[in-house]
Amino acid sequence: MKAFNWILTDVDCCQYMRNVTEAKTHNVYEGVQLIEYPDELSDGIGYQYGIAHAVVDLDDYTAEELEDILRGYYDELERTFISDRIKAECVFETFALENIDYNAHSREGAEQIIQKILWENFLIRNGADLTDKYVFMPICIEAKQVLVNLLKLFDELYGNTDQELNEWAAEFQVLTRMLIHHNALLLNPVYLEVDKRTLLDILMAIPCQRDRELYMDARRHIGLKAEI
Repeated sequence: MKAFNWILTDVDCCQYMRNVTEAKTHNVYEGVQLIEYPDELSDGIGYQYGIAHAVVDLDDYTAEELEDILRGYYDELERTFISDRIKAECVFETFALENIDYNAHSREGAEQIIQKILWENFLIRNGADLTDKYVFMPICIEAKQVLVNLLKLFDELYGNTDQELNEWAAEFQVLTRMLIHHNALLLNPVYLEVDKRTLLDILMAIPCQRDRELYMDARRHIGLKAEI
């Protein structure tokens, strides 16, 4: 399951790193950061900042190759104690200029792009169609009763509206499928008004406090109200 486990590792360049928990091994990391171009380059390309974004698989590097990269960041004693995440961070930084995915005219614009990357690599859509209107957030569901409680709650919420069943049934079907098959909770229902009372009910049905906080942040990210 995808996890929102980004760590801000360098505030100066707005660098974030995360362990790609959905990968087959624990040695895969993802990084993103902004790079301020020197004036001569900025003038030539018309942008002041670049946004580097890449996945680093430590298994792609031999011990000697990693040692050569780390030597540019740490002395011999320090290199014996650094974690895999720090190793991945050094690899990411070394090749950052080769992994520029976006450009921005200002630091504010670059930081906005980075925030979009952080969330878009966590939130999921209904199937492969990225234009689909529904956005879902993976949550931790370790007990079947949690799933049952969530489905019962949404069934009651939709049933208590003034709509006919055929108006909201298709949306409820999508919500159910994503919960059962992907442990992913719908953020933006169209046929259900998420007022403060409804939002509180949904939050109370989410078992993990961290997921509750992320649910609120994710709603804000996609432009929805998240106040209780």
